[in-house]
Amino acid sequence: MSETPSNAAGEAINTEVVIIGAGPCGLFQVFELGLLGINAHVVDSLSHPGGQCAELYPDKPIYDIPALPVCGAQELVDRLLERFRGTIVLKGAGTLVGANGRTPGVCERGNPGMATAGSGDVLTGAIAGILAQCRDPWEAARVGVLVHALAGDAAARVGERGVLASDMARELHHAVNL
Repeated sequence: MSETPSNAAGEAINTEVVIIGAGPCGLFQVFELGLLGINAHVVDSLSHPGGQCAELYPDKPIYDIPALPVCGAQELVDRLLERFRGTIVLKGAGTLVGANGRTPGVCERGNPGMATAGSGDVLTGAIAGILAQCRDPWEAARVGVLVHALAGDAAARVGERGVLASDMARELHHAVNL
């Protein structure tokens, strides 16, 4: 007998696709999937939606988006976010986890040594792995952020300088089994 997956509030989850990355391409995929009636959730580790495209070139014209003759990266991100409702992780000192209708959560664990190349990839992998097990994007994001921070703290036991993403990844299994 199969059961319908549900979140902590007992509501059915209708996610059919998980998009990794909230850059313009990822958000556009959410938009396109929405037009097809396919539900999607985005997992990202940047501190804001839009990815490097919006960060580096917010006003650079983009000419190849269907139904938009020309728009800037930030405009594209803003338009896509109007249509997207999901769980968002804003990584940084005091990582925030938010979703529509939820009180934002703050993780005060972690350390400055985690600000290293690949750390966001480790966070994204942690969230995606937990999401595959619990099927609740809100819980997966909250737990993923916490275990990522705990792994970062464990990786920095001998000092925050020189912590690598691979050090955090090695510590994840300890953090998820506490």
